[in-house]
Amino acid sequence: VPKMSDLRDSGAIEQDADGVLLLYRPAAAGADGSVLLKGYVGKNRHGKAGGTVEFMYSPRFNLLKEVRRSSAPDPVDEF
Repeated sequence: VPKMSDLRDSGAIEQDADGVLLLYRPAAAGADGSVLLKGYVGKNRHGKAGGTVEFMYSPRFNLLKEVRRSSAPDPVDEF
């Protein structure tokens, strides 16, 4: 699971960014090639950080669709 501290050695990206969404893939691809991606709002200069979002990516259609959004971190994933 990515963390904001992973960006520390990336120059000024962490300081200059207005928002940071940290994405990761918790499971293998499905039979049709679709992939579940989870994201954590690591930084939001104009709002609240800490929310989570889930996306489903379908390479067949090059489509990224939001599946679920939460204003609090997912307690199971321990961001």
